[in-house]
Amino acid sequence: MGQLDLLARQLGESTGSMGAAMRAMETTGPKTTGSKRLDHACDDFQEKWEYGLKQLTQTVQAVTNGLDRTVTAYQQTEAALAAVYQGASASASAS
Repeated sequence: MGQLDLLARQLGESTGSMGAAMRAMETTGPKTTGSKRLDHACDDFQEKWEYGLKQLTQTVQAVTNGLDRTVTAYQQTEAALAAVYQGASASASAS
C-alpha cells in the first residue's frame, strides 16, 4: 500500500511541476528572453499545452482518487481478515 500512496503523490507532484512551468512561461517576454521570436514561441507552446495540461491534471486526479479508494479497500480487507483470524485463533485456543 505504501507504493500506491507513493504513486499517487508522485502523480500529483508531476502535474504540479508542469503547472509551475506553464505559469513561469506566462511571464516570459522579450525583456526576459531578449527575443520576440522566442517570446512568440513560448506563447504558442503555452496555448497548445494549456488544454492538454488541464486534461492531464483531471486524469491524474481521477487516478489518484482511484488509488486512494484502492488503498482504503485493501486496508478494510486486511482488517477484516485479521479479525477473522483472531476469532479463529481464539476459538482454537478455547477448545
